[in-house]
Amino acid sequence: MPCCHRIAALSLALAPWCAIAAPAYQLSLLPSLGGSYGTAADINNAGQIVGYSNLAGDLEGHAVLWKGATAPVDLAPGYGESTASRINDRGQIIGYPIVFYPEGLPGTYLWQQAGAKPTLLAPLSSELSGVALGINNAGQMAGVSQDSNFGQYATTWNPPRQLDAIGTAAADINNAGAITGSVRDDDGRAHAAVWQDGQRTILADLPGSTGTGGSRINDADQVAGTTLFPLFGSLAHLQATLWNGSQPSALATPAGGDSTANDLNDKGEVVGWTASKLDRSDQVATLWSGTTAIDLNSFLSLSQRSDGWKLLQATAINDLGSIVGSAVNPLTGQTTGFLLAVAVVPEAETGLMLLLGLSGIGVLARRRKATQQALSPAAG
Repeated sequence: MPCCHRIAALSLALAPWCAIAAPAYQLSLLPSLGGSYGTAADINNAGQIVGYSNLAGDLEGHAVLWKGATAPVDLAPGYGESTASRINDRGQIIGYPIVFYPEGLPGTYLWQQAGAKPTLLAPLSSELSGVALGINNAGQMAGVSQDSNFGQYATTWNPPRQLDAIGTAAADINNAGAITGSVRDDDGRAHAAVWQDGQRTILADLPGSTGTGGSRINDADQVAGTTLFPLFGSLAHLQATLWNGSQPSALATPAGGDSTANDLNDKGEVVGWTASKLDRSDQVATLWSGTTAIDLNSFLSLSQRSDGWKLLQATAINDLGSIVGSAVNPLTGQTTGFLLAVAVVPEAETGLMLLLGLSGIGVLARRRKATQQALSPAAG
């Protein structure tokens, strides 16, 4: 094939790259510590992932760290059952021992960095146990403390203090120190709330709801959480919800189905799960981007599908758009963490420049051939 024809064919093959603008994902199933159960709980902007994995034999599980889709690092060997729940961009990790405390909450493990020994944070007082659920890049933590009568209080660590009165709970803290969680009214109904600069704001409810709670807050002060709607008896429909300011929006959910919002990034992208059946047997990990709900199982490869894997729920998303969560395999009985990493895709401008460059090479090749023909003896 002549040079110019080869370049033209290559240019046509590359033409679709010029139209690509949306991110693409590469799915990896995260390896375990040897057991058949594990899950990924959080991912930071450096791509470090924390969660939980059973050891070989499935008799015990530990808090773990993955650096991308590499083999997990056991964060708490010799400490018994534990799990890691959050990691900030400095690599500080929080989690908790998995033990039953009939008198209170289990307390919080803090890892100052990967490979360091965990420190069990002291409770606020001898009357209060607690657990931190969120950590920001300054190392400030927010969560819940509990008294001996099981009364709960929104709480912060670093500095340690009781944030609000009984009937409150904190779930997350952003880099400006704004905290989200829930507040129970006199009737025992929970309402999503934000604490900022010492002031509490109750977020508005969706019409007809019976309770709400904030799960995560980003640096734009958007809150992701869940709204409850009455079903029958003590059962409720769950509705993934996003608050911009104090105003809620219901995220796209199958008609009559359930959904929860577990996390959001600074772009306002939300992750969680959706299900259309009452028993949630068709539950799928979900990404909400704007008004669009995306079933993350669409990124499974053909071989992963044929092997029986299903992405059950997404637990966290970083500012680059990479997502982690839990995958299940009914054929093998395995549960494991997954990573959907954003693949590097040429932007439209990059693809166009590449295409123009190749076209320029084709022009030069044609000119060179014409010059050679003009200078050859046969041409005279």
